[in-house]
Amino acid sequence: MSEAALQHVEHLSVTIGPRGSCTASERQASEYCRQVLRDLGYEAHRE
Repeated sequence: MSEAALQHVEHLSVTIGPRGSCTASERQASEYCRQVLRDLGYEAHRE
C-alpha cells in the first residue's frame, strides 16, 4: 500500500476514530473523503 493510502487509513481510523451512524465522527469522515476526492480532481458530493 502506498504511503499516501496509509496516511488516509490512519487519519480515518486513528484521528477520526470509530464512526457510528449519524455521529459527528461519521460526518467528519465523510467530509474528509469528499475533500480528498476533490483534491484529486473528482467532483464529489454527499447524498
